[in-house]
Amino acid sequence: MKYFTRIVNRILFHSVPYDKMNPYTLSTEEYNKLVTICSHGCVRLTCEDAKWIYDNCALKTKVKIVSRRFDPLNRPKIKKIPSDQTWDPTDLNI
Repeated sequence: MKYFTRIVNRILFHSVPYDKMNPYTLSTEEYNKLVTICSHGCVRLTCEDAKWIYDNCALKTKVKIVSRRFDPLNRPKIKKIPSDQTWDPTDLNI
């Protein structure tokens, strides 16, 4: 993962895992799991969103986790990426 921010204990906001420390080794299968329940409590985000939290949320910022059924922010849908795309389309450094 490229960016992560601790919520509490071992629960994190984090970007999708990469196979290596290289922005072109994104696990497409893992990226396409965004907005699904696929971990032990962490919140997976696009690279852009994980970086925004990392850059803008100070220590002890309050976090409220809401149900997928209730989205007060009306988030845009995340588009799946094809299996041969091995980079995060939201990564502003690529």
